[in-house]
Amino acid sequence: MKNIFSICLILSLSSCSTLKQDEVDYSESYITGVGTESLSSEDIRVNLTRKKTMAGGNYALSAYPISRAYLDAHAKELSAGRSLTASQAKRFEKKLNEKYMNNKVCVDINITIKEFERVNNLKNWRVTLLDSGNRAYTLKWLTEPPLDIALPAPISSQRFTYHGKETMWFLAGQACADAIIEMKKGFKLVFKPSFVQWPFEADEKLSWSFNYTEIVDGKKILKMKKKKKVEGYRGW
Repeated sequence: MKNIFSICLILSLSSCSTLKQDEVDYSESYITGVGTESLSSEDIRVNLTRKKTMAGGNYALSAYPISRAYLDAHAKELSAGRSLTASQAKRFEKKLNEKYMNNKVCVDINITIKEFERVNNLKNWRVTLLDSGNRAYTLKWLTEPPLDIALPAPISSQRFTYHGKETMWFLAGQACADAIIEMKKGFKLVFKPSFVQWPFEADEKLSWSFNYTEIVDGKKILKMKKKKKVEGYRGW
């Protein structure tokens, strides 16, 4: 009986741990950086990452915003890893802010492609950001350092399935727009590749929304993220 109880306890703890890992914290802190000072950049990245597939599962999208919270944690970790002095760390942080933050909005994007080689380059993908007011900003892909003359190249791999040999391509890049956007109020990314096979939609959206504070008549008001409407089952 004791062994059975121990097994049940382990299983229940494991289930709780799995649930906790899958939970998303919608606090504005993951955008603003206020209250996330003790978190790692990986913790922030995982919480901000949104994923979706399109084109019948042939394209897989994954993205997260390069927020103030993420950039501060990332800069701190890199400075510590490189043993930078205080002045060096300050210059390094300034450089990151100039690239990703000052009057800019930037996102980090990963795309996995099956079958369709014609979209296996970042230049084949147009990404548009829609802010909370539905204003559109076309994002520009950043070139790859240190030369900064070309976009990151795709990585390809092959595997064997019951259909035969299947080729996959992996794209990873960052894209920015010169704009001042309050990301804490929510935004969307619209992905539009140069080709999508019929009969699938030509584009797909990833969405972010947060619980955020706003000053109204001198008082802080908490705005809760909009909940998705879920329709009940209507039968066939």
